[in-house]
Amino acid sequence: MGLEGDGSRGSLLMMKQLYQPRKDAMRIAALMSGRGSNVRKILEQQQKLASEGEDLFRVVMIFTDTADEEVCKARAIAEGHKLPYYCNDIGEYYRKQGHDDRKDMNVREKYDSETAKLLKQNKIKTILVSE
Repeated sequence: MGLEGDGSRGSLLMMKQLYQPRKDAMRIAALMSGRGSNVRKILEQQQKLASEGEDLFRVVMIFTDTADEEVCKARAIAEGHKLPYYCNDIGEYYRKQGHDDRKDMNVREKYDSETAKLLKQNKIKTILVSE
């Protein structure tokens, strides 16, 4: 469910269903760059619902822009849940493009395009953004 309204003060917000389940669960990619506590909670909820016979959504991959495994726990979470893990360290990406900082939005556009292509290849319907 999502909230919908015109954003004006006093506007009535109404719940709107974001996804109409068909025979398959909604495919989710978790995009994370930190400890992943929200991703862990979503995966716990997914397991709980599955044990009750509900298959509404499924986290099918984890992607991170942070290769430092001391900072980002994406690999550990992916391995713990037997999920595909993808890492494209954004700092390294910029350095390979000849940039020491991440201010060049043309480079960022290329990075985001590659990420979008990966999501499309994995038939992702929704992304979960987490630290």
